[in-house]
Amino acid sequence: LPRINPFDFGDEPIYDGQAAQLACMVRDGDTPIEINWTLDGKPMSPSLPHNIGKLGPRTSILLIEPVTPRHSGTYACVATNPSGKTIHEATLRVH
Repeated sequence: LPRINPFDFGDEPIYDGQAAQLACMVRDGDTPIEINWTLDGKPMSPSLPHNIGKLGPRTSILLIEPVTPRHSGTYACVATNPSGKTIHEATLRVH
Protein backbone atom coordinates (compact mmCIF):
# COMPACT_ATOMS: atom_id res chain seq x y z
CA LEU A 1 0.00 0.00 0.00
CA PRO A 2 1.12 3.58 -0.55
CA ARG A 3 2.27 5.36 2.63
CA ILE A 4 1.73 9.11 2.89
CA ASN A 5 3.92 11.43 4.97
CA PRO A 6 1.62 13.14 7.51
CA PHE A 7 0.76 16.78 6.71
CA ASP A 8 -1.43 19.58 8.07
CA PHE A 9 -2.14 23.28 7.60
CA GLY A 10 0.12 24.21 10.55
CA ASP A 11 -0.54 25.77 13.93
CA GLU A 12 -1.02 29.37 12.81
CA PRO A 13 -4.56 30.56 12.00
CA ILE A 14 -5.32 31.02 8.31
CA TYR A 15 -7.31 34.14 7.48
CA ASP A 16 -9.55 35.09 4.57
CA GLY A 17 -7.32 36.34 1.73
CA GLN A 18 -4.17 34.47 2.77
CA ALA A 19 -2.62 31.44 1.07
CA ALA A 20 -2.73 27.83 2.27
CA GLN A 21 -0.73 24.89 0.99
CA LEU A 22 -0.53 21.15 1.53
CA ALA A 23 2.13 18.79 0.22
CA CYS A 24 1.21 15.13 -0.13
CA MET A 25 4.31 12.97 -0.40
CA VAL A 26 3.93 9.23 -0.87
CA ARG A 27 7.06 7.82 0.75
CA ASP A 28 6.42 4.11 0.17
CA GLY A 29 4.57 2.11 -2.45
CA ASP A 30 5.11 0.80 -5.94
CA THR A 31 4.69 3.13 -8.88
CA PRO A 32 2.65 4.14 -10.76
CA ILE A 33 0.97 6.10 -7.98
CA GLU A 34 -2.06 8.26 -8.72
CA ILE A 35 -2.56 11.16 -6.30
CA ASN A 36 -5.88 13.01 -6.06
CA TRP A 37 -7.28 15.62 -3.67
CA THR A 38 -10.77 15.77 -2.20
CA LEU A 39 -12.63 18.32 -0.07
CA ASP A 40 -15.17 16.89 2.39
CA GLY A 41 -15.09 13.59 0.51
CA LYS A 42 -15.81 15.05 -2.93
CA PRO A 43 -13.44 15.82 -5.85
CA MET A 44 -12.08 19.37 -5.81
CA SER A 45 -14.56 21.70 -7.53
CA PRO A 46 -13.28 23.89 -10.38
CA SER A 47 -15.55 26.65 -9.01
CA LEU A 48 -13.43 26.81 -5.85
CA PRO A 49 -10.10 28.50 -6.72
CA HIS A 50 -7.11 26.18 -6.20
CA ASN A 51 -4.03 24.85 -7.98
CA ILE A 52 -2.63 21.34 -7.91
CA GLY A 53 0.95 20.70 -8.97
CA LYS A 54 2.90 17.49 -9.31
CA LEU A 55 6.52 17.18 -8.17
CA GLY A 56 7.83 13.93 -9.56
CA PRO A 57 5.97 10.62 -9.36
CA ARG A 58 5.32 10.70 -5.58
CA THR A 59 4.41 14.26 -4.55
CA SER A 60 1.40 16.50 -5.15
CA ILE A 61 1.05 20.09 -3.93
CA LEU A 62 -2.33 21.71 -3.26
CA LEU A 63 -2.20 25.53 -3.24
CA ILE A 64 -5.18 27.67 -2.28
CA GLU A 65 -4.73 31.40 -2.89
CA PRO A 66 -6.58 33.43 -1.90
CA VAL A 67 -8.28 31.44 0.83
CA THR A 68 -11.97 32.23 1.38
CA PRO A 69 -14.42 30.90 4.00
CA ARG A 70 -15.77 28.57 1.27
CA HIS A 71 -12.43 26.72 1.38
CA SER A 72 -13.05 25.55 4.97
CA GLY A 73 -13.34 21.79 5.36
CA THR A 74 -11.44 18.53 5.40
CA TYR A 75 -8.94 18.03 2.59
CA ALA A 76 -7.73 14.55 1.76
CA CYS A 77 -4.85 13.28 -0.31
CA VAL A 78 -5.83 9.98 -1.92
CA ALA A 79 -2.87 7.90 -3.12
CA THR A 80 -3.70 4.86 -5.26
CA ASN A 81 -1.41 2.22 -6.75
CA PRO A 82 -1.89 -1.39 -7.90
CA SER A 83 -1.72 -2.55 -4.23
CA GLY A 84 -4.56 -0.33 -3.01
CA LYS A 85 -5.46 3.11 -1.71
CA THR A 86 -4.32 5.28 1.23
CA ILE A 87 -5.89 8.52 2.46
CA HIS A 88 -4.49 11.26 4.69
CA GLU A 89 -6.66 14.20 5.81
CA ALA A 90 -6.14 17.72 7.12
CA THR A 91 -8.78 20.23 8.19
CA LEU A 92 -8.70 23.88 7.11
CA ARG A 93 -10.51 26.45 9.23
CA VAL A 94 -10.61 29.92 7.68
CA HIS A 95 -10.82 32.76 10.21
